[in-house]
Amino acid sequence: MRRLILPLAGTLLLNLTMTQLGAEERRDPGEDRLGRHLIPPELYAEKADELGLSEAQSNAIEEEISELKTRVPDLEAELRSRMETLEKLIADSDVSDTVVLEQLDRVLDQEREIKRLHIGAVVRMRSQLTSSQLATAKQLMADHKQSRHDTEQRLRAKVQRVQQLARQQAVAGRPPRKVAKLMETFQAAIQNKDPIAAEIIVDKALQLLAEDESEE
Repeated sequence: MRRLILPLAGTLLLNLTMTQLGAEERRDPGEDRLGRHLIPPELYAEKADELGLSEAQSNAIEEEISELKTRVPDLEAELRSRMETLEKLIADSDVSDTVVLEQLDRVLDQEREIKRLHIGAVVRMRSQLTSSQLATAKQLMADHKQSRHDTEQRLRAKVQRVQQLARQQAVAGRPPRKVAKLMETFQAAIQNKDPIAAEIIVDKALQLLAEDESEE
């Protein structure tokens, strides 16, 4: 039974990872419509030279980013707490709809505050740019979006290959324990939105699986 449990755990982990990759592709269409007009804060730091930011522009943008870093973690922690309370209420079959909806309103209020803070900051940062800088920023965003899409597609194909090889080895009585353990770190990389680390991990998993095959 132990030999079966390990491959099953690995398979479930891989399936969860595939779900996460799919979720990255299935973003809220409303957020996408807004997002194409708003420059993500990290772009200013990563592409400051290409944007040609002046010292005054950089200082103003850094102030906005610092404010986000200071306030957002606490707001998100409160949102998680309110969501947990809502989940508990919904799970209680004796709770009234009035109580549930009141808590839902608290969750939505917190989400609204976070979105309002974020959108306000990115609009103010964008207002620091000249028309030429704004055009450059939009092109950099388009390039980044295409690169992200290509990376997601490449990762999806590699994870599917890991799934295929892992199942073959499990069926053959060689549960890929090392790979299942390694893919836990892959899952963390995906959750942390670190595609470079994720691809390094999945490449290592494929290497381990290939080595196991060659030893047979």
